[in-house]
Amino acid sequence: MPRERKARTWIKIDCEGILRGSINYLLTLEGQAIWVKMLALSDVSGGRAGYIEDNNHNGLPKEYIAHELHCSVEQFEEVVNKMEQDGAIKLNGTGSIQLVNFQKYHLGNMTGKKFIGKKRAKESKHLRNI
Repeated sequence: MPRERKARTWIKIDCEGILRGSINYLLTLEGQAIWVKMLALSDVSGGRAGYIEDNNHNGLPKEYIAHELHCSVEQFEEVVNKMEQDGAIKLNGTGSIQLVNFQKYHLGNMTGKKFIGKKRAKESKHLRNI
């Protein structure tokens, strides 16, 4: 039986942050890709958005996460260590990984069309006020 696909969720990316933020001097280009994939994974894994964990709020094995992110365990651990030192990640007692500012990235179940429509409405409202 084919597996049903979850409803799509969306994250927004801070373009200025991606291009000029701390991830550029903290992480290699590979590490930056892992970080962006961690944002996506934290939205679809477990029960809480912004956490990489199972449905019971327990941490997932590093090997599993690395496999999901298509990187080595060593690369994953390096990103986690650097981002934890930077305060972007918190590890809790059960092994869950919390991406601290995830709510800034999260759009929830909003479709791409709805997001673009809201963005255009906001831009046109701004232009009318000029």
